[in-house]
Amino acid sequence: MASFSIIFSIIARIAINYIYSIPSVWDALQESAKAGSWAWPVSQICSVIFASLFPITSIIYSLMYAITHKKRLIRKA
Repeated sequence: MASFSIIFSIIARIAINYIYSIPSVWDALQESAKAGSWAWPVSQICSVIFASLFPITSIIYSLMYAITHKKRLIRKA
């Protein structure tokens, strides 16, 4: 599960960067920011969640899994 979450977070980060690199999407988001419509804030919330928070939480989850797994191995030995 930990490895899957890290892989998913990397793929999500790549996908968001790719979507923002499409000129028509970027122009539409810039228009939305200027007009004050909903597309810009929604895209930023999704970007923060999937490109910033999810990778951090998946790495922390992976580290916590490694720590608990190490404790279990030490107890068995």
